[in-house]
Amino acid sequence: MWRGVQGVACQVSGVLATQALLFAVGLGKGAIPTAAAINWVLKDGIGYLSKILLSDFGRHFDVNPKGWRLFADLLENTAFGLEMCTPAFPHLFVPIGAFAGASRSAASLIQASTRSCFFAGFAAQRNFAEVIAKGEVQGMASRFIGIGLGIGLGNCIGSSTPLVLASFCVVTWIHMYSNLKSYQSIQIRTLNPYRASLVFSEYLLSGQAPPVKEVNAEEPLFPAVPILNAYFATKAQPIVLSSEAKAAAVEIESRLQLGSKLSEIIKNKEEVLAL
Repeated sequence: MWRGVQGVACQVSGVLATQALLFAVGLGKGAIPTAAAINWVLKDGIGYLSKILLSDFGRHFDVNPKGWRLFADLLENTAFGLEMCTPAFPHLFVPIGAFAGASRSAASLIQASTRSCFFAGFAAQRNFAEVIAKGEVQGMASRFIGIGLGIGLGNCIGSSTPLVLASFCVVTWIHMYSNLKSYQSIQIRTLNPYRASLVFSEYLLSGQAPPVKEVNAEEPLFPAVPILNAYFATKAQPIVLSSEAKAAAVEIESRLQLGSKLSEIIKNKEEVLAL
């Protein structure tokens, strides 16, 4: 449900952004081909460069897919917002459009890279093809509804930049909230450094492996930004994981990375005996 709502909101923002770009270059004869040509150069030219630069972070997408996907949604909405500002600053059309195009391309790379992680979470019976097919159908339905709503809203707003931005703020809030609820509902069954350290710590302390749901609820969306984790935290969950395990997980996770050596993780005799 949340994925469907966010898809509709994203398409509404896309229609409003495209309309704003056309207004920024004028709607006279020859304006639309000009806008299309400029948009192509910015999106495909500068956008390719942003994808190349961001590809170096690819190994981190698997480790923290929820946080990166939420960051991609924020980038995408930033691009829409910048494009909607172009009618107010037509003399800055090229730099604003270039930054917006780079942001959208970076967002699309992150979204494509993390999609398989979420599909794996839904494919509890290894039915990846079925999950992907249903996800594509849901996406197409959301786009169809969103484009229709966006066209209707665009006709009502016209070229008024304040009204466009006000509508965009409302749609963006719906989009980001739906994304947040969607990612919080996904249960990822694979282990990354934090989930692995949390599971191992709880098992060593209590002798029981924690449930998948509890581990996912405890994992922070933004490990590098603690203040955001407090803001985006889920509602109170049943207390299953011990505070000692959580504290140990935070400490071990700082040492446990992809490709780590055992000598880099183990620091003392007690940890060797625990393993």
